[in-house]
Amino acid sequence: MSKVEKGIQFIDIPQDDEYSVPAELQSLCDRFLTGNYRTTAEEEALLRLKYIHTSANWNHPLGRRDGSGIDAFYINAPTEDAIRVQHPHVADWKLW
Repeated sequence: MSKVEKGIQFIDIPQDDEYSVPAELQSLCDRFLTGNYRTTAEEEALLRLKYIHTSANWNHPLGRRDGSGIDAFYINAPTEDAIRVQHPHVADWKLW
């Protein structure tokens, strides 16, 4: 069975261990669902070690680096200090 929410169709995820949250992430998941998105140093280390992929090799959004003078905003570019940017959650956020 599926449901439509805000114009997007969602398909039910089967109740199967393959799709369950790993035990080591369950308390983090429960906390996030309450709206508390803070992580401890230990949780952050676990996420970085096993779940978050970052790459030093990212592509220029226009596929070029020739000094053409085009100003571009690099959505996935790493920060200068390599510290993860955490944006606040905004309920019902809309692009337009």
